[in-house]
Amino acid sequence: MTDVDPGLIATIMILSAVVTVCISFYVAHAYTEKFEHCLPNCKFVEQNKRGFSSAGLLGKIMRCNMIYFYLWVPSLGKKRGLLDLKEIERFPVKLKYLLTIPWTAQIILLIALVLFTQLVVT
Repeated sequence: MTDVDPGLIATIMILSAVVTVCISFYVAHAYTEKFEHCLPNCKFVEQNKRGFSSAGLLGKIMRCNMIYFYLWVPSLGKKRGLLDLKEIERFPVKLKYLLTIPWTAQIILLIALVLFTQLVVT
């Protein structure tokens, strides 16, 4: 095995996760309205605006999270009649990358950290 301290590896992973979360906060703060503008006929966007618009940054994070979720799993929103698949397909690629890269990185870093801690503990 290597001589690298597991605490150093965990610290790097946690700091990476913190940076990724900060980037996600910025993206949510600066681009939520742009994301929603690209999905004018989706009911979930309208419902999330009503429900989370008064929650400040946390509300924007929730709204971005739902857009991210339905961009990756549009079949769930289609079954419930919450989105228009044509709008999801027409969603601008640059905005899709801007939204999905930080959120996906958070998920990957969380899974990696959990697996790493399981590996170190055992």
